[in-house]
Amino acid sequence: MFDPPRAVTVDMTVIDPTLGRGRRFGRSGVSLHVRANGAQINPQLAGWQMAWLGMADGQWRALVYVQISSANGQSRLPVTLWVPPDALTVAATASEDGAVPPAAS
Repeated sequence: MFDPPRAVTVDMTVIDPTLGRGRRFGRSGVSLHVRANGAQINPQLAGWQMAWLGMADGQWRALVYVQISSANGQSRLPVTLWVPPDALTVAATASEDGAVPPAAS
């Protein structure tokens, strides 16, 4: 456990290799409503590492809290992820997006 949680950057392309592969817009593509209100998951997300989890097969996963915003910035969703170590970098500074670490329990 990290108390307080430590600031990290999560490489979302490690977690989801399809991230950033855009879809066509227009009649057969994504609607304007979805483009404006859908989740904007950037390749690099600022977050907070809460803990490490040692798995039975010897691997490790980091418990990380991030905030994902809508494309128009009008809403945010707090998300807790289990991420592999190679998707994690300890951040030099705290989150710039206003994300506040959750209370450690």
